[in-house]
Amino acid sequence: MSIALERQARDGPQLLTLAHHDDPTREFAYGPKSKIGAFPDALMAETKKRGWVVVGIKNDWKKIFAFEK
Repeated sequence: MSIALERQARDGPQLLTLAHHDDPTREFAYGPKSKIGAFPDALMAETKKRGWVVVGIKNDWKKIFAFEK
């Protein structure tokens, strides 16, 4: 999906990000071996190749849900 979005949005400045669900305590952790979602190693390699920003929920988000303190 993100690659398709990049192809559609090339007419001006853009910030391409990918949310990495890597916080099993507050939400879910998706990874190459996850049974609930997927964030394969190939996708991480593609983000580096294309210069996308990967935002990790565990370290980059102070709050995930509005009810959190």
